[in-house]
Amino acid sequence: MKLFQITQDALCNAIRRAQATKFRLRLEIVNGKVTLRIADNAEALPGLVPACVAR
Repeated sequence: MKLFQITQDALCNAIRRAQATKFRLRLEIVNGKVTLRIADNAEALPGLVPACVAR
């Protein structure tokens, strides 16, 4: 359930605040560790990485 909420929040924030129109989601499970990568085409704020990674 937490993973769904993280994904939903990331996508909603990118749409609302940065006007993103395209997204790439990647979910990996390796050695029992879950990694979710979310990338978008939004405008990055100065000094920030344009993709967020939640683990």
